[in-house]
Amino acid sequence: MRYEPGRFFFLSNPKCGSNSIRHLLNRHSKIRVNHATADGWYPHHRARKQKERVEAMGDDWSSLVSFTTIRNPWDRMVSCYVYGKNTPESRWRTLFNEVDGDFARFVAGAPKSMHVGAFAGDGKGGMLVRHIVPLERASELLPAIFAEIGVPFRRLPKLYAQRADNEYRSFYDEETRRHVAQLFATDIELAGYEF
Repeated sequence: MRYEPGRFFFLSNPKCGSNSIRHLLNRHSKIRVNHATADGWYPHHRARKQKERVEAMGDDWSSLVSFTTIRNPWDRMVSCYVYGKNTPESRWRTLFNEVDGDFARFVAGAPKSMHVGAFAGDGKGGMLVRHIVPLERASELLPAIFAEIGVPFRRLPKLYAQRADNEYRSFYDEETRRHVAQLFATDIELAGYEF
């Protein structure tokens, strides 16, 4: 099946490079920021909710080129932690404060539904997106998706980075490492992630 260029839906999986990708899509998308729009669109909503909205408007979700990103889950969890520490208005700040900044308790208190199956899944074991892009391979995989939707791909900007790459390992002990592996088993299996 051939898709009409420009007909796409990018689901912004939180702390998975979504701001950087949305930056490239802004000129071509009705949803331009990672905040709710006046008419209620919110890029971080899960696929099922986005699909419902699209179909309520009389459109066919399956006709859209839909995609999202995932990220090394151990790195992602540290990103959530650091974001919560540094960003007072963040939902992660609430958890950070509740655990008094303790990383092990932060990991233990993280939502059980952060994995890609909960975010982009149909609730029956399938996915509602055509493409799932590991952030670490975005520069390699996104050009083909952008070509499919008729949007020029430029180098992916690194927006809102708050720490050095690969620094995440120092946050973990064996228990927190294992807990994150359980939370994100779907992502780990899909992308072959390792600690």
